[in-house]
Amino acid sequence: MRIKIGTKLASLPTPRKFGVGAETIFIRKGWDKTLQENPFMWVCLDVLPKNGMKSNGTYWTRAKQYNERYGSEGYSFSARYLDGVYTFWGRYETK
Repeated sequence: MRIKIGTKLASLPTPRKFGVGAETIFIRKGWDKTLQENPFMWVCLDVLPKNGMKSNGTYWTRAKQYNERYGSEGYSFSARYLDGVYTFWGRYETK
């Protein structure tokens, strides 16, 4: 079911634990395949301009979570602030 503003339901669906069953951006954007095609290389996966913000922890948090989630599969992630933009990097090392 697709929920949008104005959707009406007679009763709410059973709640599920946050994030369970949801695909991560890692899978949705096909970053796993991109990294596997370029083993042992750091690949920039996402870029966010600073836009006047002093800092943004989004990429750092994502890197930490993805390292915990996908690290055992050979993936590594890192965030860097380079030349006025926040960047998110990934690497795949074959076993």
